[in-house]
Amino acid sequence: MMRLLGALIVVVSLTLAVGACAPGQPMGAAGKSSTTSNTAPAASVGAIQVIEPWARPAVGGGNGAAYIVLKNGGAADKLVSAKSDVAKAVELHTMEMSGSMMQMRPVDGIDVPANGQVELKPGGYHVMLIGLNKELKPNDTFDVRLQFEKAGPVDVKVQVRQP
Repeated sequence: MMRLLGALIVVVSLTLAVGACAPGQPMGAAGKSSTTSNTAPAASVGAIQVIEPWARPAVGGGNGAAYIVLKNGGAADKLVSAKSDVAKAVELHTMEMSGSMMQMRPVDGIDVPANGQVELKPGGYHVMLIGLNKELKPNDTFDVRLQFEKAGPVDVKVQVRQP
């Protein structure tokens, strides 16, 4: 009975974590985007442009996620961390299929290819906001500092919006 209860707790916890990252979205592969964005960058550092930073609405105390497009006009770089006062912890995560189950896990960094781009999006790479300090309401904004291995830090204003 205790094993069954433990397994149930794990399944419920994973379901809630996945829901914070991609509710109502298909769980597809992520990484390099096949589309290019013509949107003006929200911020830039070195050859890296940060485009379309956004987050889904989320309740305070829970988890959330931020998504962005990173466009690189120079040599390969790597997003190595993110920080924000909006959450108790901020991590870089990915979603992957493991057998027949979708799993979320932290990553050491996200490669940004030379003269290319990577899209952090629901069902793939994302900035995980763990233990939100406040509710994220539509049209709210909050700051995130992205740290790149070569280009250095850049502050980005993230807008909360419905997907």
